[in-house]
Amino acid sequence: MDIDKLIKINNLSKELQRHGIAASALEAVQQACVVVEESPEQEAVLVMEQKEPVQESSKVVLSPLQERRFELILEANNRRHDQEIAALRATIASMSTQLEQLRLEMKTVNERQLQAGMPKKVDKQEMLKTEVKENHPRQGAFKPGDETVSIEKIFYFGTGRAKF
Repeated sequence: MDIDKLIKINNLSKELQRHGIAASALEAVQQACVVVEESPEQEAVLVMEQKEPVQESSKVVLSPLQERRFELILEANNRRHDQEIAALRATIASMSTQLEQLRLEMKTVNERQLQAGMPKKVDKQEMLKTEVKENHPRQGAFKPGDETVSIEKIFYFGTGRAKF
């Protein structure tokens, strides 16, 4: 058999499968052989580069001992998972009871503080004292009149010499 013919048959069978004309690889090879004018019995031995996935799980026949073994393994796994879930649930329940206890303790501590007359928290703003600022000559306390210097004497806005 010629290598060129094998390559043609192989490529043609891939195309037939890709376009859905052939359902299986053997059927595609047979149709490709007919097109290339070869006998399909000789070409059925060709190895396809692209293999179809075979669902062997539905075709596998197990003995009763193997089936029982798988059942036992599955049951053991189920029991282990159930135990882990039960442990997690117990942990969550204990954490929620501890949380409730802490909340009750917080309430009792707050009530004791209120009864003892101690304030809960003192805001920092209440503790701060406002400082009285003294008048500085360059800030505030501006009095228009004879005591101050006019702005024209302080800032020069002209082109000539300043007149004082």
